[in-house]
Amino acid sequence: MDYAPIVERIRTEVPAFKLVDFAATFEALRERGLPTLPAAFVLPGQETARPNSLAGAVHNQVRFRIRVYLFVKFAGDALGGKVQDYLEALRAPLRDALLAWQPPGADGVIEFEAGQPEQLANGILVWRDQFAVDGYYRRVP
Repeated sequence: MDYAPIVERIRTEVPAFKLVDFAATFEALRERGLPTLPAAFVLPGQETARPNSLAGAVHNQVRFRIRVYLFVKFAGDALGGKVQDYLEALRAPLRDALLAWQPPGADGVIEFEAGQPEQLANGILVWRDQFAVDGYYRRVP
């Protein structure tokens, strides 16, 4: 799966993010240091394949997971409760940008799967929204 169109879609459709980028792993994000906030990073998620459907060729339908990590600053709020309104103001346009959109090369449209907090420390809330889209791995010998 090519994640560049997803990053570009978020950059274009959700201008409230000061930074939108790709990262291979969450650990790579931690090593990078604090990004400009609010920020969103697209990371690859789990890929789940169905059995091959053709004889003599490989034609696996694959469910690609797309993780989007949102970084939001919450100054002066030790528990992060006040950041929820600000977070939702970013999550709603993110969902609008990705839901029912078909990235190039996909066989379907993007669907929402889950959202959850990942980290709350040093005045920054990290939230993960997970999306999924179907595609294929094909090979004809």
